Amino acid sequence: SESLRQVEVPRWEATEVLVANYKRCGRLRQLFHEKVASTVAEKVFVETRAQLLQSYGGGEWEKTTLIPAGDPLRSLRGHGWPLPRGISIELADKLDYCGHRLVDAIQGRDDREVLILSAGLFLAEMDDRISAAVEGKDPLRLAILSAHDVSIGTCLLAFDLPSHTWPAFASSVHVELLQSKVGSWFVRIAFFDGSPPPSGKPSAERM
Repeated sequence: SESLRQVEVPRWEATEVLVANYKRCGRLRQLFHEKVASTVAEKVFVETRAQLLQSYGGGEWEKTTLIPAGDPLRSLRGHGWPLPRGISIELADKLDYCGHRLVDAIQGRDDREVLILSAGLFLAEMDDRISAAVEGKDPLRLAILSAHDVSIGTCLLAFDLPSHTWPAFASSVHVELLQSKVGSWFVRIAFFDGSPPPSGKPSAERM
């Protein structure tokens, strides 16, 4: 309907910075396809795909990667609902691992060029915001950016924060600009894997 079209968010627009922008960079598109081809050929991917076919059968996910196969399972588990018949916890965990492994690969965990191209636009925007605040050019005290789980994954890689699983529902990355009593500036980065706990202690952080 017309009302739905008005609120639809375009994907991969040239100005998008919260996800790796494949539309904007030909080199990143090339590296993306190379990483996907090499990663899905790994033994764990081949075995997990075969197990999923045997246990549950095919589906739309067969046309792409194991990520779409794991997405609905993550949603079900996040809401505390049972998994579909034929899908064991072990298989769901394997799909989670494969999805996270693939996203890490295409975002540059082991390839600095890929990481720069994936996260560079977002980091440049963050650097501009921080510089403007330090120089007193921007009175903004708080900015909230709503993004994807893969956006959080890119942030964690760029900030060199440990993450070995798919981010849980309601995960967040907090970037704080702090000033000491003597006027020195610091940036604190805190990652919450899921909703922040009552203690306020992050899952990982660095200064």
